[in-house]
Amino acid sequence: MISYNNAPFQKKKDSRTELFLEIEKPELNPLPIERYELREYKMATVQKNCHVYYSGDKNYYSVPHNLIGKKVKLILTQNMVEVYHAQTRVALHQRSRKHYAYTTLKEHMPVNHTYNSNWSPEYFINWARSIGSSVEQCIKIILDRKQYPEQNYKSCIGVLTLAGKTSKERLNNACTRALAYDAVGYNQIKNILEKGLDKQTSLLDSIEVIPVEHENIRGSNYYA
Repeated sequence: MISYNNAPFQKKKDSRTELFLEIEKPELNPLPIERYELREYKMATVQKNCHVYYSGDKNYYSVPHNLIGKKVKLILTQNMVEVYHAQTRVALHQRSRKHYAYTTLKEHMPVNHTYNSNWSPEYFINWARSIGSSVEQCIKIILDRKQYPEQNYKSCIGVLTLAGKTSKERLNNACTRALAYDAVGYNQIKNILEKGLDKQTSLLDSIEVIPVEHENIRGSNYYA
């Protein structure tokens, strides 16, 4: 192959190697220092708590507060998350794969920020876990809904404080029933407690059996 490239053209005096060195080589740029990484592109809206949500990892990343309500582009690599607005990068974060985690830069938050810094998905999950496994499952479902985090947190607080109004055991039983009904939410769980359905030993106890009446069905009098 070397001899072929060094051989002159039939109708030209130059060889392939000479043309490469003269024309192409000066135009070549150095290879990138960093290895190429696959990128994922997503659009998101900056939420009221100055974060954007990435559903792939179930994580939140902070964005400057002046962009609340704005559409931004997320560019995700294996290790980093970039946030762009109007073709300008406005945030750069280390990518996290811990579900319900918040990655926050202090400078992104407004000076008069009153958001409870103790509130986080992990905070509510740990609180729920201390009450019971069914409560924990319900809280995780509520946190995973596509709403603003503040709305999720309000629902979480509503559910978790029901334990103080009843008991941990009753709330856990009510959440077990809500999971079975596939009706997880503050109003549904509160309704179960108010009706005392959590005290029933079987889920079937709450199902009202209505006898079927039909002319072809023999009643108990038939056998009397």
